[in-house]
Formats: sequence, C-alpha cells, structure tokens
Amino acid sequence: MTAPESELQLLELPAQVLDLVMEKLTNLKDLVRLAATCRMLHARIATVPLCLDLACGIGGQQSLVEVAEAYSGIRSLNLSGLAVHDQDLISAINLLTDLRTLTLDKCQKLTGPGVQHACSNWCQPPPVTRTPVCSAQALQSHPLVTLQHGVEVLSLQ
Repeated sequence: MTAPESELQLLELPAQVLDLVMEKLTNLKDLVRLAATCRMLHARIATVPLCLDLACGIGGQQSLVEVAEAYSGIRSLNLSGLAVHDQDLISAINLLTDLRTLTLDKCQKLTGPGVQHACSNWCQPPPVTRTPVCSAQALQSHPLVTLQHGVEVLSLQ
C-alpha cells in the first residue's frame, strides 16, 4: 500500500532536517532501528553529531567499542552506571574524535589510573593557544571531578 500523495515520506525531508531528527535520538535502540530502515540513513547516522545516553544499557551483544566504531559522530556520551572497564573506555575515547561530554557517574569498574589514561589525550589543549582548565594530575588527585576544557566536559560523580 502506498502513502497518500499529501503525506511526506521521511526520506523526502531535507538532509539537514533528517540530521536534526537523528541528533534528538539519545537511545541506542532507537538509533539502531532507524539505521536498519535503509542504507542512506544507516550511513548518515554514523556521522551525525549524537548525544547518546547508554545509562539504560547498551543491549544485545554490542560493546562500547562497537558502538563507538558504528557512531563516530558522538559528541555527548552518558555511561552512568554501566560496567565499563578501563580498556573499553580508552578504546572508545580514541575512536570518538568529536566527543565533548562524557558522563561516568557510578561506573564502578573504572579505576582512577584507567580514567586518567583514557582522558590523557582527550584533555590535551586544543590547537589554539589556551591554557587548559585541568590537567591529568587533577584527575588522579580528586575522586569527584568535573573537568572542563572549553566546551569539553568530563563529569565523574
């Protein structure tokens, strides 16, 4: 059955509008379902700046690293309460070059040195000449840290 001529199909929307819709999806299951509808959306979701909330779980057999590989445009990532290990965090951060906000609230499997190592490259000063607000040493010395660097924020609570 075809849609009436007066209805607009999702893929008829301008690319910028589709991007805005995808940017509002924070649940991984919703993104996976949308990506499964067609090749164009699958390819587009991989590059859209996403704010992904994985606090409710990753689901299925996907690991954090696989999520980072599939959705490289993630700008904000909430891992609150997940059983994330140091090496997974390190690998994911290395893949997510656009990451600006990372929330690690109640991630009990992470260690201080692991978080410090994962964030050491992420916390480097940007190419412009600015003094960073934090240092990797601050991560190690404070158990509850909010790390701000321009628009980049790491929240550990």
